[in-house]
Amino acid sequence: MEETETTMDFVESKRKRSTQKALMTKLYNELEKNILSRDNIDHVKVLLQKLCERFEQFKNAHVRCLELCSVPDVAANFELTYKNCIQNFVKFRERFSQWTATDEKTPEEDDACSVASRISSASSESAISALRKAKA
Repeated sequence: MEETETTMDFVESKRKRSTQKALMTKLYNELEKNILSRDNIDHVKVLLQKLCERFEQFKNAHVRCLELCSVPDVAANFELTYKNCIQNFVKFRERFSQWTATDEKTPEEDDACSVASRISSASSESAISALRKAKA
């Protein structure tokens, strides 16, 4: 029964991870549409904050998936897609910074999202590394 419970937990965590990733993609698409006009800067800032929060939720779901994953190839695929998500997130943050370069940065913009981004990358890399060592 424990095997079945673990499998069910893994399937559920995998579903949550996929859902978070899909919701991030939806936010990226909305951001892409809104970033075309400088008139949308306030809305884009709100969307970016939501993206930062969603990225954290995705990271947590990803780490949970890795904890429950017992198949090395599947875990490696999760890590690859996660690294791609980190790259997309960082690239979008850079584009956003360039887009707002002529505007003064707001304190909320500086602290919330950029700090979350740096912490997220560092903590998830540590978690992934620890999981690898534990499974080895």
